[in-house]
Amino acid sequence: MTQVNAADDFVHGDGDYNHGWERLVFVGSIYVMHNVLFFGINWLLYLCHKNDWFSPYKIQGQKYPDSQLIQKALRFLIIDHLIVQLPALYFVFPLFKARGLHFGGSPSIFECLWQIACFMVLEDFAFYWTHRMLHHRLLYKYIHKQHHEFKVSIGIASEYAHPLETLISTFGPTFLGPLIIGPHFLTLLLWIALRLLETIDAHSGYAFPWTPFHLLSSIQGGAERHDYHHSHNIGSFGSWFTFWDWVTGTDVQFKQHMKNCLLYT
Repeated sequence: MTQVNAADDFVHGDGDYNHGWERLVFVGSIYVMHNVLFFGINWLLYLCHKNDWFSPYKIQGQKYPDSQLIQKALRFLIIDHLIVQLPALYFVFPLFKARGLHFGGSPSIFECLWQIACFMVLEDFAFYWTHRMLHHRLLYKYIHKQHHEFKVSIGIASEYAHPLETLISTFGPTFLGPLIIGPHFLTLLLWIALRLLETIDAHSGYAFPWTPFHLLSSIQGGAERHDYHHSHNIGSFGSWFTFWDWVTGTDVQFKQHMKNCLLYT
C-alpha cells in the first residue's frame, strides 16, 4: 500500500489495516515493551535506593522523595497507562500507517541507525522548545508544575506529568521523526525503547558512570543536568543533546553549579 493510498484510507476511515493484525502488533508490542521496561527498571532503581546500592553515584546523596508523593505518582501512572496510553496507541495507529509505517521484512542496521539518529535530532529540537515553553509563567502552574513536584528526581518522575504535557512535550517530540520518515515498525519499537531508557536515566537520581548517557555527557544531557533542572527548576531544557541549551545559554547556571561542586569536593 502506497503512502498516498494509506493517507486516503486514513482520511476516509476505510483502510483494511484498521482492524487487522498490524494494529494489534503495533498496540500490543509498544504497550507491553513500554510497561515492562518502565516498571522493571524503576523497580531496580527502587531496590538500589532501599538496599543502598551504588550510593556513591546518587546525585543528591540520601535525599529521596516523600512517600506520599511516590504513592500519588504511582496511582497516577497506573491510571495513565491503562486509561490514556492504551487507547491512544489504538487510535494513533492509522496516522502512523498514513505516514508510511511498514511491517514487512526487517530493516537493515544502516537504515535503523540513520533513522534513529534523525529521530534523536528532531526529538531533541522539539523537546527543548516545548519544554521551555511549558516553563513560561502563563503555562507553568497549569501544566508543567505537576512534573516538578519531584524536587528530588527518581525514575517514575519521568512519566509523572499532566496529560497536556504528555501530549505536547512527550508524544509530539518522540513521534515527530517517525511521522516524518515512516520507518519500519521494528525501528520505531527500538526508538521508543531508547527514548524511554534515556528519560528514565535522566530522572533516575543516579549518575551511573557506565551508561552511554554519562559516557557522552559532553554532548548528551545526562542525569546530572536533568537532576539539576528538577532541584533548581531552571535551565537545562534539552533531552538527548546539550546543543540548544548551549546555543541559547540556558545551561549557564548548571555549568556554574558543577564548577561549584568541584570546588567543594
